[in-house]
Amino acid sequence: MTKTKQLKPLFYPKSIAVIGATNKKDKIGHIIFSRLKHSGARLFPVHPKEAEIMGVPAYPTIESLPEKVDLAITTISADKTVSVIKACAVHGVKAAIIVASGFGEIGEEGKKLEKELKVIHDEYGLEILGPNTLGIFLPETGLDTIFVEHGDKALAGGGSVAFITQSGSVGTEALGVASNTGYGMRAFVGLGNKILLNETDFLEYFHEDKKVNCIAIYAESIDDGKVFLEKAKVIAQKKAIIVLKAGRSAAGQHAVSSHTGKLAGSDRVVNGAFHQYGIQRAFDEEEICDASKTLSMLPLPEGNRVAVITAAGGYGVMCTDYIEQKYPRADLKMAELDKNTREKI
Repeated sequence: MTKTKQLKPLFYPKSIAVIGATNKKDKIGHIIFSRLKHSGARLFPVHPKEAEIMGVPAYPTIESLPEKVDLAITTISADKTVSVIKACAVHGVKAAIIVASGFGEIGEEGKKLEKELKVIHDEYGLEILGPNTLGIFLPETGLDTIFVEHGDKALAGGGSVAFITQSGSVGTEALGVASNTGYGMRAFVGLGNKILLNETDFLEYFHEDKKVNCIAIYAESIDDGKVFLEKAKVIAQKKAIIVLKAGRSAAGQHAVSSHTGKLAGSDRVVNGAFHQYGIQRAFDEEEICDASKTLSMLPLPEGNRVAVITAAGGYGVMCTDYIEQKYPRADLKMAELDKNTREKI
């Protein structure tokens, strides 16, 4: 099965159940449900007491829904999630997004819950994104599960950049930067704790997506690095891959563990591997947005010579210094224009 077919219920669901949807406007379940009303999918709010949510008939349980749904989004607490996900799987739900935190990132008790979710996947084949995730945002279709401000109204739909992030806050900050610079966004995916679906799964998915020509990834850890690198090596020949790999210092690696419960690898190894396998590296959210926007809109350069055109002399000087610095991020050189080119200019 291709990744496109495997993950279709996640990206293009015809029907969605929001478990924990509510009429209380300050709750995550309300925010997500209200955003999904623009998605075009049939919506089924699930709440044990409410008769309707925002004018839509509500159902007390996933089992009481009038039809099987493609996607379930759970906004309930971690301790209630496993039993609900099991009910979803039994009821024929194909994919689930688990928003709640309180899993592997908090310690052994949370890791036990994650193991139980994996067992459900193994038994029923339910695809799970998260937990501890913001979910998915597709500007083109209106599918949006991000429950915090993320510049969605300013982002240009119909773009060709796929943004995959392990951190929701970094991802939304990057979206904020992107919305201020005319960023063409194809898709946003929040990995969260990535107990099942991870960066390699979505790397493959967006490789198959003909509307994507650039894949940007924020990662604190990389699951099965060898597989990721081998996939990236093939994909990078056709589509640009830019990775902002955090946890470069020893202290940063410790912070990664407390954030998502994952382990980060040696930065020197990561740097060398990225260079060897054709992956571009960014070092902050502004840089990954600038790089992905540029690589999605411009053809790859044939060489490393750069000519600077500027309306302000100071910025031209700084740009020249950057190109000619002793320890460059990229092996760039100032172009020496011949007489004919100078005369034409």
